[in-house]
Amino acid sequence: VYHTDKECPYLYIEIKEVSFSDIDNLRNDSRHIYYKCNLCDELENSGVVYITSEGKNYHNIVNCIGLKRSVYTVPLSLVSHKKVCSRCGE
Repeated sequence: VYHTDKECPYLYIEIKEVSFSDIDNLRNDSRHIYYKCNLCDELENSGVVYITSEGKNYHNIVNCIGLKRSVYTVPLSLVSHKKVCSRCGE
């Protein structure tokens, strides 16, 4: 997706460390359960996982690429093939 507001909350996430044993009882802000991240699920779990309040996945490592955000300013014509963010592109 692309964003129209550089202050969009989806671009700036707060990562929370939680106990893996609690993950089945936790819900994100949309009240959905967390699923294993398909990028870091192969790595050994140390008893803690990392989540965000808006995310759908839990992560075994805090530096998982699924938790990273790289923000660039580009012409709209370069991203017109992508969907606009559901929050800031309304």
